[in-house]
Amino acid sequence: MDYNPSITKIFANLLITPWFRWLIFAVSFALTIYVYIQDPVRYSEKKMIFGISYKLFNYLLEVVTVLAAFITFLSLWYTIPFTSRFPTLWFIPVVVLTFAYITQLHLDAEPVIASEGKLNSPPEYIIPRRYRVLLVWALLIINAITFLQNMVYAGISTDFRTTILHQFILNRFGGLNPGNILKFIFSWLGTITIALTLYQLYDVTNMRACTYDLPNSWNF
Repeated sequence: MDYNPSITKIFANLLITPWFRWLIFAVSFALTIYVYIQDPVRYSEKKMIFGISYKLFNYLLEVVTVLAAFITFLSLWYTIPFTSRFPTLWFIPVVVLTFAYITQLHLDAEPVIASEGKLNSPPEYIIPRRYRVLLVWALLIINAITFLQNMVYAGISTDFRTTILHQFILNRFGGLNPGNILKFIFSWLGTITIALTLYQLYDVTNMRACTYDLPNSWNF
């Protein structure tokens, strides 16, 4: 009798295929940077919670998001490296340059304040909001796929327990067992990335220039 694997099995195998995991990571990383580049709020010096500006707040969110991306990268590199020809710590300069780049983006974004009689058009490279919303939706979907990939790849704890806490949390990602603690914790950190992307989606969907003391011409 011919063996016909179920669609679920085929999908699960695709999810954890090395080339596909690296592809998803690359797309996620590129979108993470591009979404920040397209964020008009990084030009706002209006104060928010704890007295920090929206500009600084969004920069710090980007730093956390990129840091989470590099944690994902390390988990991939030390389990399914895409090559064996690179030097041991070849990625260190990439990490430094990436943080330097987003920091430079932050510093170069000169604050813009709404004022009567001045149009103060947004930078030409910022695309209309409807496309920015689509970008963040794409990033959210990709991050959800990454989280699912990690869950499928790590599997379920061999010390399986049936409490609700174990069923939904402690049995996942190989379980909270000795020798697997760091992997378990870092895998669950993926929920933070998804939460931050949901915030970005809310932010871009409900973006109103007056909320950030930006010119009305930025409502586009």
